[in-house]
Amino acid sequence: MKYFSVAEARAKFATLLDLSTNTDERVVITRNGAPTAIMLNIDEYESMVELIEIMSDVDSYVALLEDRANPDAETFSSEQVLEELEARVRREAAAKAQALRKFSNEA
Repeated sequence: MKYFSVAEARAKFATLLDLSTNTDERVVITRNGAPTAIMLNIDEYESMVELIEIMSDVDSYVALLEDRANPDAETFSSEQVLEELEARVRREAAAKAQALRKFSNEA
């Protein structure tokens, strides 16, 4: 990680953007010496968000831990896992929409 003050970051913004976009380098922006923001490439950000989503879904996280504990178990590609997570999100969204419609009709 590289640290830059707000003033430095403002003066070198394009360079820092290139640094975080084209490398795995994280850029930390400080204000009064304290870290206040971070710049990282979009792929790394999306991976972090995806990991948070997986870990936030208790069932998926438990299944992931169980699978790691049993290396001989059936394996799935990352595409298969992502498809299953997306399907689960769609099912949950549909269930919420249905409950909202039911609530709206009762009101």
